[in-house]
Amino acid sequence: MAEAAAAVDRDAPSRVRFHELVFEPGFVGATREDGQRLRFSRQDRAVLATLARRPGQLFSRDQLLDAMDPEGEAGDRNVDYVVNRLRKKLGDSARAPRFIATQYGEGYVWIAPPKGPERAGFLVVGPVHGLIDSARRPRLDAFLQALAGKLSAHYAGAQVVALRPDLSDDPPLRGEFRFSAGVDVVDAEAGLRVALTLREEPGRRAVRTLRCELDRDLEPLAEEACERLASALWRDLALAPSAGEAPGSGTLEIRMQDAALALFGSRGPGWRYISARLEHELAADPDDPVLALMSAVTLFARTLHAIDIDPADMAAYEAIEARIETLVFRALPHVRGEPLLALAAAKLLLCIFRGHVGLVQELLAEARATGANFAAAQAVTGQLHAYLGELDAACAAYDRALSLCRPGSEFAVQLIVLKARALRAGGEIAGAFAVYDQLAELRPRDWPILRVFMLAEGETPPEVAERALARLAPEHAAMLVGRLFFTTARSLGRPEHARNVLIGPLSHLIPRYGRGVIPARLPEPLATMARELTAEYART
Repeated sequence: MAEAAAAVDRDAPSRVRFHELVFEPGFVGATREDGQRLRFSRQDRAVLATLARRPGQLFSRDQLLDAMDPEGEAGDRNVDYVVNRLRKKLGDSARAPRFIATQYGEGYVWIAPPKGPERAGFLVVGPVHGLIDSARRPRLDAFLQALAGKLSAHYAGAQVVALRPDLSDDPPLRGEFRFSAGVDVVDAEAGLRVALTLREEPGRRAVRTLRCELDRDLEPLAEEACERLASALWRDLALAPSAGEAPGSGTLEIRMQDAALALFGSRGPGWRYISARLEHELAADPDDPVLALMSAVTLFARTLHAIDIDPADMAAYEAIEARIETLVFRALPHVRGEPLLALAAAKLLLCIFRGHVGLVQELLAEARATGANFAAAQAVTGQLHAYLGELDAACAAYDRALSLCRPGSEFAVQLIVLKARALRAGGEIAGAFAVYDQLAELRPRDWPILRVFMLAEGETPPEVAERALARLAPEHAAMLVGRLFFTTARSLGRPEHARNVLIGPLSHLIPRYGRGVIPARLPEPLATMARELTAEYART
């Protein structure tokens, strides 16, 4: 069994098969033989990675808890909960286990025998078609080797990239890879001309065809081809028509996140990769309306996740929101009639708070009338209701979206946060807590800080929140409060609703960190609200 475990570890970037399930790199998901796809939460992945990479080895609850929650915020019962949930997803049984067996009083052990790493990979360069003079074949081979090497380096080992010039055209063999880049060559008098046709396998859907002339130094040629293929792959994952209109699909922002996750796993560069990718592509094609809209989504994500931005700096938000507005209006004439893109434009125009509510309503109505991505439409509808002060309608829209989306997904987490915010805005503290509690299991690493933002006025902070506060440096507290003002309170159009989400956490943060925790410059009515709250709680 140790040899099998070593085989799984050695090929960690590859997919691995247990029984009828093929698990993706990093255990992000799995696919059954019938094509059904499973998705795993962060805690699911932690338990799977610990158990499945060491079949036959017993792990105690404490060991699994450490893997799930390195900060030590969760309890032992979370281990049993996650294991039971995993069993349901895997189609397993505690009484007759095939994947996870219980060693009573001791812990859990993975008993499914690995069938070895799947030969399947992410991308294969091949096969090669065309008549080539034997004297020129080494030049083609050198180009393809350089291209495969650069693609592998681009994905930093997170994806398996193979070079197989003699790959068979048989569908079963092509099914080893998620994408293929077929090579067609014309041996002309002026030199070799190469067409690379990127396809999604095994269905053979064409994604893009690139042309290369091997008439100069091969290294820059291979670099250019790598960039163009990487661009096509990522854009297809984010915008593929086969998934964009599924009723439970997320918004464009979620689709972009999922694409980065599929390429690099949960520990990958995420939004930083997306931002760099779009910056590169816009430099090459600044007039592409879809790239402009995707770039606007990336800028919005920077404000939401505080990436390379000071969350306490109003000027930074204003500059980014002005840029978002410019990009969305540049794209708008071209995305109407495309529901996924129209919803993205609606959400962005709503969340920059520049008086575009009428246009947002118009775009939403069009997307709901023509598109089938019901969950994404309900998510944006809920945000519009919340901004207009219609909190009951907002929660109803979020519930409809949650009923359609995949449990535990990034989209579901976003909807849970939005629903809890709406409940908190309406003064329903207990209801907000009940919704937020789901995040303790879905986002254990983020839970301590999330619990700080849940604090109610006059509440004695629970241990998990107290520990988070004790570790929070003043500058980080100011950053978190900046986000609370600029991305949370501003999303609620009525001052009393904004005050309801601010008063709880600020009643704890201002006495602890002083007036400096409040951003220096705020728009009205938040500026007045901040002065009143500071005057009240700075004295306590």
